[in-house]
Amino acid sequence: MYSIENKRIRKAIYVDCEKVLFQIGCDNDSCLTVTILTNKVTERIKKKVEEYVIAWFDLKRDITPFYHLLEQQDETSYMVKYFYGLRLIGVPDLYEVVCWCIIGQLINLGFAHQIKRNIIDRFGESIQYQGKKYYLFPKPEVLYQASSEELKTMKLTSKKAECLLEVSRLFTAGAISQKQMELLSDLESKQQLLLNIKGVGIWTTNYSLLKCLKQPDCIPYGDAVLVNALIKHQIIENKNDIDGINSFYNRFPEWSHYLTFYFWRSRFTICLLLE
Repeated sequence: MYSIENKRIRKAIYVDCEKVLFQIGCDNDSCLTVTILTNKVTERIKKKVEEYVIAWFDLKRDITPFYHLLEQQDETSYMVKYFYGLRLIGVPDLYEVVCWCIIGQLINLGFAHQIKRNIIDRFGESIQYQGKKYYLFPKPEVLYQASSEELKTMKLTSKKAECLLEVSRLFTAGAISQKQMELLSDLESKQQLLLNIKGVGIWTTNYSLLKCLKQPDCIPYGDAVLVNALIKHQIIENKNDIDGINSFYNRFPEWSHYLTFYFWRSRFTICLLLE
């Protein structure tokens, strides 16, 4: 979780086993300023926070080639103007994003955020700074100690509660880890590592790989926001037109993740353009 205060983002993360709170500001159009608000600022902490921010906002990627591809398609050419500079905002922690996907399956975004908030308030640690608490997403070994009944009191279904516990068990045992995932060379192997978990399907898998690893060739088929955007852009007629989705995405080799993110963003813009 993060908070925005005075046009600055504050975020608490773990650096190894240490809780660290940092702030991101933008004093001009050309750079971000990152300030560590708690802890003694060591080189190790500075390095880890820098790595986190770079991963979070995908800052090392040159997205110019993606804009060239957008300009070539009538359906997406407007995005270069309206979304210029927008980078794929990720979730740098694999465990957190998999849990988020499980929580958010088949419910609206507002309800999903409330459930996640409840879980964080109950099981997550926090940092106190200037009279305010900044929460961190629970570690897998902590959530694994919860009972299914306790999780259900937070508005999770029985199936989701059991799936969250299973994911937490696997991450706690080291059967799945982000480092392990990053070492796998091909998409199919990465997908299979998550698909082997009972209750995890292709949408959760592809969404997690897209948001955490910035996997370029992942399409979260069945994603309601993506499907609606593709229909509004007259790229497909209905959600079952997988061939139509693939045909359009094939025009953006190595940029499927960014195309999806821009279509997600378009839901705030396309209605205005169509008026």
